[in-house]
Amino acid sequence: MPQNGIRSAGMIAVAGAVAGNPELKVLNLNDNTFGKEGCVAMAKAFASCTKLEQLNLGDCLLRSAGFEAIGAALAGNANLKMLDLTYNEMKEANLETLIKLLTGKARLEKLEINGNIFSEASIQAIAACIDGDGGKLADVVLGDIDEMEDPDDDEDEDSDGDEDSDSDSDGDDVSEDEEGAADVADLLKNLKM
Repeated sequence: MPQNGIRSAGMIAVAGAVAGNPELKVLNLNDNTFGKEGCVAMAKAFASCTKLEQLNLGDCLLRSAGFEAIGAALAGNANLKMLDLTYNEMKEANLETLIKLLTGKARLEKLEINGNIFSEASIQAIAACIDGDGGKLADVVLGDIDEMEDPDDDEDEDSDGDEDSDSDSDGDDVSEDEEGAADVADLLKNLKM
C-alpha cells in the first residue's frame, strides 16, 4: 500500500485490518502520513502481528512521538528481517526506543534509518547494538546523518548562494556533541549492551 495518500483517519482503518491479520508477514506502508492517532492505532495493531518479517514505514512522518509508540510495539517482534524507518523525522530522543527495538532481532537482515536526525554517537550506538546482539545484519543503511537537518536549526544562505559555515556563532557545537556522546554511553550502560 505504498504512496496511496493515506492520512491519519485512513491509517486508523488500516490498523484495524492489520490487527485482524496476525499471520501477516509483509507490510509496505511507505510514503503515507500516519499522524499521531494513526501511529497509536498502528502500534496496537503491530503488537498483535508478531509474525511480521518485512515492514516498510519509510517516509510516513511518524515523528518522534509516533515512533515511540510504534517502536515499543515492534520491540516484541523477534521475526523482523527487514525494517525501513527512513525519513520519519526521528530524533536523538528516540535512540533508547530504537535500541530496545533492535535488541534481540537475530533475524534482522536489513535496517534502513537514513534521513532521520541522529548524531554520529547515536549512529555508533545503533551499530554497536546490532553488532553486539549476535545478529546477522547484512545491510544497515544509515545514510548521511546530515541528509535531514534539524528543523530547529536556522541555517541561511548568503546572497551569493554559498551556505554559512557549519559552526554556530555561539560555539556550542562541541559541547553538545560531547554531551550527546556521554548520554549515549550512559544509555548503553543502562541497557547492558
